[in-house]
Amino acid sequence: MKKEPKTSKNSYRNATGAITVTLRNDMMLHYTMQKSARALKGLICALKGLDPKTVKEVKLMNTIDYGTYNAKEIILDIKVIFNDNEIMDVELQMYHDAYWRQRSLLYLCRTYDSIGQGDKFSQLKPATFVAIMSESLFPDHPEFYSRFQLQNQKYHYPYTTNFSLNVLDLSHTDMATEEDKASGLLHWAKMFLADTWEDLNQAAGNDPTLEEVIDNMYAVNTIPEERTLFEAHQKYLNAMASIQSEREEAEARLAEARIELGDAKADLNNTQSELNNTLNELSSAKNELNNMQSELSNTQSELTETQSELTEARSELTETRSELTETQSELTETQSELTETQSELSSTREKLEKIRKFCLDNGIDPDAIA
Repeated sequence: MKKEPKTSKNSYRNATGAITVTLRNDMMLHYTMQKSARALKGLICALKGLDPKTVKEVKLMNTIDYGTYNAKEIILDIKVIFNDNEIMDVELQMYHDAYWRQRSLLYLCRTYDSIGQGDKFSQLKPATFVAIMSESLFPDHPEFYSRFQLQNQKYHYPYTTNFSLNVLDLSHTDMATEEDKASGLLHWAKMFLADTWEDLNQAAGNDPTLEEVIDNMYAVNTIPEERTLFEAHQKYLNAMASIQSEREEAEARLAEARIELGDAKADLNNTQSELNNTLNELSSAKNELNNMQSELSNTQSELTETQSELTEARSELTETRSELTETQSELTETQSELTETQSELSSTREKLEKIRKFCLDNGIDPDAIA
């Protein structure tokens, strides 16, 4: 069975350099809170904005036997009940999780569900879930310490004050309010962020409560055989963070691929629609072509008939012209004969007129002569 690290009072004051296992390791946080009732009370009061004097008792509900602890266990939140009347669950979230809002809401619901079957609802205790995060949960609304509750959307009065979710954003210590500073919350944030013993000591600022945390951290960090469990858990956390990151990247790529697939399907549908329209147009064009070919065939047939009729007409015309030529020739001859006849007739009339005149001149009746 593994032994728990032994503390060495004030030995950390001369420590320098990087801290192997920081307070951002959830096992280290749980371990120091379990080792120090004062530190546990100090953290809870800072997160709740309470005067430690008003809190009679803070009890850790999920203690761990570190002598038999398996580094792969992941239930390392700080779940406490204080004054035997209120429950708080504190969890570190040191890597990006796209579904953290959903997870944190589930954790809050589980924290609030503090009664067993058959218990009265009046026994439900107020519950607060606190997420200590390394990045902003709402980048468009940065805040060092944000508090959320159910409330009426129109008039903004609370549905209940017994159901709260708070977020401590370690990336925005610059936005800490005077209230955050007065409660000691800013000092705790700097404790979480410290990567060196110098920074850690400076963050504690000679506060006995925070010094107990550092003392317990130092005991773990300076004894290799005691540090092994915490390092193994840190490797596990790093692996989980890497897996989470890869999963989110894969999900992002999958989402992009789905969008591209959707676009491709839309393009395919559009192309298919265009193809169908083109096929319809082609079918219509073929029908028009067939109709035109049929009309052309009819026209060619009519043309052939017309050409045949034209040939006959030309033949008839040729014959008619030939007849006309003959007729004109006959007419010419007849006109010539007529001219001669007219000439003879004219000559005959002249002769008759002379005879008539002679008869009249000589007293002879022309008609008697005739």
